[in-house]
Amino acid sequence: MPALSKATIVSQVFEALVNIDDFPLSLEELNAFLPQSSFKMNSVSQKKTSSDRKTSVYNCYLNDNKDTSIEERRENWKTISSNKESEEYLKYQLMADDINASKNLPSKEDIKTKKSDKAKADKAALQKQIEELKKQVQNQAKSESLPEAQPQPQVQPEPEPEPEPLEDLHKTLTQFNETKIPQYNIPEWNIGDKLIYTTTGEIVEIINIHRDDIEPYYTIRMNDGREKQTISTKLEINDVEPKISIL
Repeated sequence: MPALSKATIVSQVFEALVNIDDFPLSLEELNAFLPQSSFKMNSVSQKKTSSDRKTSVYNCYLNDNKDTSIEERRENWKTISSNKESEEYLKYQLMADDINASKNLPSKEDIKTKKSDKAKADKAALQKQIEELKKQVQNQAKSESLPEAQPQPQVQPEPEPEPEPLEDLHKTLTQFNETKIPQYNIPEWNIGDKLIYTTTGEIVEIINIHRDDIEPYYTIRMNDGREKQTISTKLEINDVEPKISIL
């Protein structure tokens, strides 16, 4: 940290002195006595000592009563400052407020509000840091509790089969037709044929043929006149010749 300048030291000392209620000299009087002492400063430094400092009510009282002796001013100030609602105290208070306003210095309320805002901002920033630390701790605990993910084996794509030549393709289709599709020797009947219905053993008559399926099926008329549908494997040729009765 750099050393304080002479102007800063003088300003701080003078400000502390004039804020003492019983101190007999004002800030202006101290600055006026300074050049007469062995403590030397240039004019620029001297101007800086009072331009940005707040003027107190006591300083205004001292400056307004320079012709009075120090002892008398001290006694009078004790009487005036004992009642801060008195007309004389409020007069010097108004003088101090006007001087400070001309220096563009912040009021007590402004300083209080600024400090309050800074405290709120610091509290919010601290709360945000706490929340971030909590999240970091939770994430770390979660990551430690979870098992490490095992690397998934890469599935190698199966190579596409090469296209077969036309001759091989024809041979394959032929083999498929011969092995996969069974060949049936299915008899076909005609409308009007009278056949044996193997389920009941009676002779029935074919009255309709249906070809909307792979294997044709039939509508037959039973002996009692009922009609029903059946397939060819349940029908057989009637080899029994009807008996001829001789009258």
